[in-house]
Amino acid sequence: QGMFRTKSVKETDVNKELDFEPIASFTK
Repeated sequence: QGMFRTKSVKETDVNKELDFEPIASFTK
């Protein structure tokens, strides 16, 4: 979670729109 939180919010937003599942897997 720390690494994911450190990432830019914009990058997270883009990834969320592209593919939210892959991100959820990475955060878990």
